[in-house]
Amino acid sequence: MPELTKLEQIPVLGDDNTELQIISYLRWLWRSPYQYHLDDDVGCIVWGGLDKHPSDEILVRLATNHDAVWDHAEQYHGPKYSDWVWNHYARTLDPATFSLGDKPDCMIVSGYHDPTVFWNGWNCPYFTKEVADEIVDHFADPAILRYDEGNDVYVYYNENMDETDYYEPVEIIAPDGIRKVYGIGSWFWTWEEVRPQEKAELARRVSIENQQR
Repeated sequence: MPELTKLEQIPVLGDDNTELQIISYLRWLWRSPYQYHLDDDVGCIVWGGLDKHPSDEILVRLATNHDAVWDHAEQYHGPKYSDWVWNHYARTLDPATFSLGDKPDCMIVSGYHDPTVFWNGWNCPYFTKEVADEIVDHFADPAILRYDEGNDVYVYYNENMDETDYYEPVEIIAPDGIRKVYGIGSWFWTWEEVRPQEKAELARRVSIENQQR
């Protein structure tokens, strides 16, 4: 059984919290021994996965933070505030393969996504750092897409719109475990899922057309 966290190790949320404070707390809670279903009342939870019941002081801290999370979400994230909370607490995504661009310059990479979420009909994937670096290499132009190591963020410059997008890391739950991923191009680029039966054929066509160039 997981060891209990001491009261002083539990983050404190007040009445006026920043977005980062709320997100950081949700990420801490997900990894902590006190992970629970956020729709539940902290005071009514049966903590069966712990070696002993949390102290009253810890329950008060968790309950106070619980209220702060939901108050912030409802105040700043509109009618779908519940989705916002859950997306930062336990974002569960499925593995898939995605393509971007036209042949022969088509890029085929592996990532994760929610198969029910689309932007203008296109998929909205997330990628591990290894795959994200492959995407950077494909563009081969740091003025367009680059990795900012100091801030752990991918930076994309859209010359046509004179806008810069920043893709920060998020944690997701996937069949192969918890992964840190980056949503490069999600809700902006024309990512398209490649079905398993299409993957080999698409890769073969891209290879042939590249050889013929």
